[in-house]
Amino acid sequence: MAYLKLKNHSAALDDVNEVLRQEPDNRKALHRRAQCFLAEGRYAEAEADLVRVLESEPNHSQVKALLDEIRVKREGEVKRKRVEIEENGDESEGEECGDESPVVSEPPPPKCLTLPDDVVAFKDNATKAFKSGNFARALELYSQAIEALKPACEDFKDACASLLNNRAACHNKVGDCQSCIKDCTQGLRFNPVHAKLFARRASAYDTLEKYGDAYVNYKAALSIDSSLANAHQACSRIGSELRRLFGSKWRERLPRQADIPLSLVPELEVKENSEEEAKGEEVPVPVPVPIPEENGEEKKESHLSSSTPPPEKEVKTYEGIRLKGNQFVKESKFGEALECYSECIEIDSSDRKSGS
Repeated sequence: MAYLKLKNHSAALDDVNEVLRQEPDNRKALHRRAQCFLAEGRYAEAEADLVRVLESEPNHSQVKALLDEIRVKREGEVKRKRVEIEENGDESEGEECGDESPVVSEPPPPKCLTLPDDVVAFKDNATKAFKSGNFARALELYSQAIEALKPACEDFKDACASLLNNRAACHNKVGDCQSCIKDCTQGLRFNPVHAKLFARRASAYDTLEKYGDAYVNYKAALSIDSSLANAHQACSRIGSELRRLFGSKWRERLPRQADIPLSLVPELEVKENSEEEAKGEEVPVPVPVPIPEENGEEKKESHLSSSTPPPEKEVKTYEGIRLKGNQFVKESKFGEALECYSECIEIDSSDRKSGS
């Protein structure tokens, strides 16, 4: 809820997906995930979640209202597309009927290029070898196809990206994760928004237990193509692992990669902001603590003095922090509420471990 109020929909989705992984029919989580989907324009997915909520709670007024809003938006999109199609159709009809409008010279259509025959042959044979499980042979044939296409790679950028993606899959199958990452990175130079290249590179990082790199690559893939089911599941699992390893501020430890723009992974902005704040922070100056002498007078001593008793550590309980978070939500202090709820998650996890 706090992430939703802060409009950090990506982080909110991670949390609700984790809840739904453990409780697939949790109505609140479904409702909140629908709100995230709506904010991202994913109307069909939002509608599906809300329908599931209404199946068990048919009189939920907020869910009904949200569902009506989504359906209105979807109808508006359909109408807009229909109008665009009709307008384009009218323009073409006017041209065919000899409408006397000024003649505008148009550039010639782009030349349609076809892949060289030897590249096609290598590619087709590589695909057959891969499907039959002969990954070493497929790797060799994809390499020959890439080498044959290299002189014309600028004219066939998408084909080069696709061939590198396929060869990366072969590297993955034979357990060469480093070469898989290298091919994916090279392929992204030809096509910077190739979702499968990001997802495949993420899988290789995941195998190498480089969870931060895996997470940002999966998030980049999902920003381009949200239908990658395996990437959704992997993102949720890796996010939980990073939270376990680094606590509530795990997003601040996510690594930056040169070929992943912030627009694809908004969580990286959290890290940049925290780094900027850290640079601007001043180191607090120790305040001297007065210590009474035997004659009743006070003298100044450093806070490092061994005669100064350490302050008592505040005892924090799960319930106390949760109630504090609820109060922050009521006061619209969503950032503070987020910190409280994250701390509750850490306390709950440590309690489970100590009880097991």
